[in-house]
Amino acid sequence: MWQRALLQHAAGAVRSGTVHRCASALSAVACKQAYNSRSVNLAQLPAPLARDQTAFAGDLRAWLQECRAAQVSCAWLDVPLRLSALAAAAGDLGFVYHRAEGDAASLYKWLQDGPPLVPTYATHQVGVAGLVLNERQEVLVVRDRHGTHGYGLWKLPGGLADVGEEIGDTARREVKEETGIDSEFCAVLGFRHLPHARWGRSDIYIICRMRALSAEITPCTREIYDCKWMPLRDYASADTHVLNSFVAKTVWREVERASRAGTAGESAAAAA
Repeated sequence: MWQRALLQHAAGAVRSGTVHRCASALSAVACKQAYNSRSVNLAQLPAPLARDQTAFAGDLRAWLQECRAAQVSCAWLDVPLRLSALAAAAGDLGFVYHRAEGDAASLYKWLQDGPPLVPTYATHQVGVAGLVLNERQEVLVVRDRHGTHGYGLWKLPGGLADVGEEIGDTARREVKEETGIDSEFCAVLGFRHLPHARWGRSDIYIICRMRALSAEITPCTREIYDCKWMPLRDYASADTHVLNSFVAKTVWREVERASRAGTAGESAAAAA
């Protein structure tokens, strides 16, 4: 009954001119996507079809034929966790996993000749640290409680960027979460790219210059073993990460030049 009702609905759509063709149940819920693709969220399937893997496989095969006839480049399936058994049926027809997050996975099948032109998902993770300076030219440093280097190494507060988060916002958020210090983004000081990091993906680490807007430290004891304000000169010569050390030395030289220029200007004014 549900197949007949669905096809009757599709036939009415064809007569009204809203769609050109709709022979499979999947095509009734398919959406056009960028780059000549079509996608179906299996959460929208009729319940009988979602429960019957054999019926689903047959309907999926028919939908793929329709996509090829329309010269679609790529077919996508969004599979909620509760319907994960349908992923096996899709795999038998040539679908492969592209990504999985939360309670859903996305699979695709390339329908054109040649290798698929679908970019790999999530090739990098982005970590952001804040070099926070106060008016006394002290830098905010932390020791991780559970870091890869243990809690003997002073480092800059920071962490991974959230999805859709601006780099400056990440630095401000991480500094606040780890140390309780409010800060303001000033500039990007440097970055490094580490291939083959966690889960075989690349890691980009960015250091931002931040201006302190508060002074009282309230560390996150779950993540941070120790936290303090350290003279920038001392941190520039401390045992720390290579990039942190390079950036700290660069900023220290800049601070020193500005200090000497200010002193020279005051002397000249006094002499005049």
